[in-house]
Amino acid sequence: MPGMLNGFDPEPSVPAVMLDWWRAQSPPWAQSVDGRPTDRRRTDRLAGLVTGNPYADRVRTKGSTPLQLAGRGSTRVTTWPNVGSHKVPLPPVVWTNAATNHDAQWFGVDTMKGHYWEVSSLRTGPLGWWAGSVKRHNLAGRWDATRGLAGGGLPIWAMIPTVAELRAGAGGIDRAMNFVVAGSYSRERVPWISKGDGTLTDHPLRAGERLRLTAAAYDRAAFEAETADDFAVLEGLRHFGAIVNDKTSATAGHNLRLPAGAEVTVALSITDFEVVET
Repeated sequence: MPGMLNGFDPEPSVPAVMLDWWRAQSPPWAQSVDGRPTDRRRTDRLAGLVTGNPYADRVRTKGSTPLQLAGRGSTRVTTWPNVGSHKVPLPPVVWTNAATNHDAQWFGVDTMKGHYWEVSSLRTGPLGWWAGSVKRHNLAGRWDATRGLAGGGLPIWAMIPTVAELRAGAGGIDRAMNFVVAGSYSRERVPWISKGDGTLTDHPLRAGERLRLTAAAYDRAAFEAETADDFAVLEGLRHFGAIVNDKTSATAGHNLRLPAGAEVTVALSITDFEVVET
């Protein structure tokens, strides 16, 4: 039976297949935002998010999302409160992001069967393995055939750069990244997305919203950058941006989901971004 590790290998081995997920289908995250107009109304309202909330300005960039190769066998995982039983290919030692995320998410890819797994609230006890939800994506099928566990429903790891992409520096990231909003966001969603868990009626960001680093913020942060990962993230945010796909605690600050092992040192805030028109 696999053993739980509440943390992760600082340099998890990410399979190369991750670089080509659904690329031929031209999913939204693979589309550049170069030349696309700015949504001035929504962008102007971003500044209002920080009023009276000292946590609502910063965008966290700590790498804390691990990915694992699936195990050769399968482990019975029971979901609760929506009761279900799933055969999940957990590896011998399970990495989760429990050290930084109370949801204890597990992400795995089965390169033999072409499946990508997302599991939330994974834990083990005397009666075996339990989870909040289990999602299995078919890498050979449509990218939107399965709703991911994130609030926006997009597959989380499709928008997280690999460590190799980060180490490549500027130009290493050629897809949008995964953005998590502090608190909540609009209960509306962009037209092409099928799910959203936002609850607010007056918020500039919707599930699926595309954010792009402004030219001024790019220039400032590039001057402050120290690592190859810094330049990879900045270049990616300027040319491909980030897509709103989830929410977190209002006091945690916004979050740019990055892989375990990322070395990003630049400080970013929500007002460093502009909203791109859909």
